[in-house]
Amino acid sequence: MELDYQTKICQIQDEQDLIKQEIRSVEQQQEEFFSLQQEEKRLYEEIVETSPPAERQYFKSRGEDSFSLAKKAQRQLEEQENELRNTRKQLIEKEEELYSEQRKEQVKEKEQ
Repeated sequence: MELDYQTKICQIQDEQDLIKQEIRSVEQQQEEFFSLQQEEKRLYEEIVETSPPAERQYFKSRGEDSFSLAKKAQRQLEEQENELRNTRKQLIEKEEELYSEQRKEQVKEKEQ
């Protein structure tokens, strides 16, 4: 019985480690995405400022479309990060439950 609990706990800890790595990956993607957004915004502003008046509206609308898509992608990354954090929280709770069950079993065995 002891070995079974240890195996389950090890599996949960491995899953937690994987979730941590995924969270770090998503956070890194968000940082890189933000940097790209800033660069894109700077370039669009430069293009709009240097383009002839007749073409400015075209570039402004393209920039707005791009920013809208970028915000949508950013929201998706945030949702993914939240889901991963919730999964990690659930794994921690499951691990705590297993520790608690293991302790109860140990007490039960000692009483017998």
